[in-house]
Amino acid sequence: MKYLLIVVHLLFANSLFSQTPKRTIVPGMKCSMEISEDYKLATRFNGFEHTSLNASILVSKLSNSLEKNIASIESDEMKKKGFILLEKKEVVVSNNKAFLFELFNESKKGKVRKYFLVFGDSTKTIFIDAMAPDSNAVLCAEIKKIVLTTIYDEKMMEDPFASLGFSVSVDTSVFKVAKNSSTGVVYTNEEGNTPAFLSFSIVSQSIKIKPNNEKEFAELKLKGLTSTDSVISVSVNPITIHNLNGFVMESATINKTKKPSYNYQVFLYGGKENYYMMMGRSMSSMETSRKTFEPIAKSFQVK
Repeated sequence: MKYLLIVVHLLFANSLFSQTPKRTIVPGMKCSMEISEDYKLATRFNGFEHTSLNASILVSKLSNSLEKNIASIESDEMKKKGFILLEKKEVVVSNNKAFLFELFNESKKGKVRKYFLVFGDSTKTIFIDAMAPDSNAVLCAEIKKIVLTTIYDEKMMEDPFASLGFSVSVDTSVFKVAKNSSTGVVYTNEEGNTPAFLSFSIVSQSIKIKPNNEKEFAELKLKGLTSTDSVISVSVNPITIHNLNGFVMESATINKTKKPSYNYQVFLYGGKENYYMMMGRSMSSMETSRKTFEPIAKSFQVK
């Protein structure tokens, strides 16, 4: 029996490593890795997953420093969450210094091995979070190997909507991607918290039960986007974009720092199980907000 188990283990190992890896781009993240055909692009996050073996590789671009994220991984807070740091190793990724962390975690869901690959600078961090069951040493080794094939190309033409089922047209000479997820995108003009600051976000959300009062439901969701602000004025009107019906809400608010913002927000009912929300924010005026964000909202399309 022991001999049989060894043979099965070796056959499984050979099946994993005998396949020819193919360099594959993570849509919208300027990252690529060499993966086998067993791994597919994930639908719930940016990255890859091996669904049958419960392994995943998640790629994120964070708008804070590499130093801050390294400190977070090594913090007491991580230890309190049950993460045991097994190894920290300096490696080279895309000709730049990077750090590979190997961690162990045990929870109600089982024992897992984590691999964090982080690199960047004082303004951004590329954070790769890979995971595999701790009981599968061969799979853990393969996940680690895949992570180390990462290439990050800053000059790559970025399409944040590549993995999403919708898109909008945004002037990339003005706006840059601040956050990209499996459900939406956030843009800013990188002006900081100044009167010239602009931001635009678009997200798709699931809906389980169709509301009886569609306007009331939409208005509630749109107001939720400014829930931390004090509302000065608000108007809600029906709108149709790309054959989808919904509502546009224009509001003026005051945030926690006592600064006003002027918001152009759109809610669209999609199919039976989802809706879309867009929010453009200007710190200047309602006129600027409407002039800037109305054309973007109206460029919305479902693929």
